[in-house]
Amino acid sequence: MYAGKTKTGQFVPRNPEKYVGKSPTITYRSSWEQRALEFFDNNPNVVRWSYEDITIPYLKPMENGSLKKANYIPDAYVEYYNRRGELKRELLEIKPMKQTKRSRTRNVNQKMYENYVYAVNQCKWEAAQRWCAMRGIEFRIITEVSIFGA
Repeated sequence: MYAGKTKTGQFVPRNPEKYVGKSPTITYRSSWEQRALEFFDNNPNVVRWSYEDITIPYLKPMENGSLKKANYIPDAYVEYYNRRGELKRELLEIKPMKQTKRSRTRNVNQKMYENYVYAVNQCKWEAAQRWCAMRGIEFRIITEVSIFGA
């Protein structure tokens, strides 16, 4: 299981014909992202994929209550055939489950920070859902539960 440490590194696809990203250099930012990239690269049902290749504008909530124009770069885009043989197109974000919910900690400062991260994520994900809906793509958040079955 994930120990809470960030792992970064370079990923080199074994099946480069499936990788359609603009950048030839793929730098993952966590062991979770690394596992997802390995899955995309090695799974025969995955037709095409890219990593941090799409930019979506959104309004970021600021700590002072204002909104600021910003860009959201989801982790991956993937096209694959599901079990029914249907071609699916998904935009994916890989995040710890903790960042997909409001904070439950009792520490006030930590709670404020975690809830701010949650609020920013919600704005990003709402923008991604709108962006995807206009293009016939599904947006999905992947957590340690979907990666490790925790």
